[in-house]
Amino acid sequence: MNLQDALEQKCAHCRKKLIDNPPVGCFYEVQVSQNIFNPQKTSESLGLAMIFGGNAKMADVFSPHYGMETELSKNSFILCQDCYMMKDVAIPLCQEYAGKDKEVLEESKT
Repeated sequence: MNLQDALEQKCAHCRKKLIDNPPVGCFYEVQVSQNIFNPQKTSESLGLAMIFGGNAKMADVFSPHYGMETELSKNSFILCQDCYMMKDVAIPLCQEYAGKDKEVLEESKT
């Protein structure tokens, strides 16, 4: 992130500009990904792990469903240092605010 982007960014929790919050220039980018496993494929792999004496890594290698997880979404948002260190943060709300902020920034650049 360059300085111009940092000047335009807001904290996803308190909604203040990052540069206005002391200490200047210290913020955190939080990345959240949501994954899901197929229950039937997971059961088959766990059964194979039992055959291998509980060795899940070995079962994962020999399973026909290797890499069975599916990534549903991957989001990131920015928090100022005060919110990151000292406040209780609601991650779903931060993701929603960050998505709206990105849409507004993209519209203003065009």
